[in-house]
Amino acid sequence: MRLKVLRQIMTMSKFAFYALVLQGIFTGLLLADDAKSQSSSIDDIYLDVQFENASIKEVFENLESKTTFNFSYNQGVINIDETVTAVASNQSLGDFLRQLAKETKLNFTRIDDQIYVSKRKTTQEPVTERMTNVNPLQQRTITGTITSLEDNLPLPGVSVILKGTSTGTVTDIDG
Repeated sequence: MRLKVLRQIMTMSKFAFYALVLQGIFTGLLLADDAKSQSSSIDDIYLDVQFENASIKEVFENLESKTTFNFSYNQGVINIDETVTAVASNQSLGDFLRQLAKETKLNFTRIDDQIYVSKRKTTQEPVTERMTNVNPLQQRTITGTITSLEDNLPLPGVSVILKGTSTGTVTDIDG
């Protein structure tokens, strides 16, 4: 009798362990997110689209569904009901936007995953692209002199390390 109870406890423990492992795996899958390790240029993204008398809004919605970009525009400035006819067969997104800019007199500025749409000035480039630095830490130069409290003289050879990182330097002969 006692042996049966021990076996049941062992069996239930195994099932509890398996359930815990599966729960950990599924939680990891739920929390997984798309990695943005390298952002591609709009000239490196190729697409096949065809628009015939489509509104600019429909064009933007279609491009958003086929790419990872979001189009942002001011509806008071951009006429999103203007119709366009455009075809892209294995054409880069950058070339397609340049073609669209010629037809609609719009300007496209890409910053990371956003493409901002505005009215184009005559001397303005129709499509521009800027990617921000992926590194969340901002780069800045810090200067100063390390001195002793007693005689206020510069201290050479002092290690200065950025808190929470392994980035640092050592002071020179002038502190």
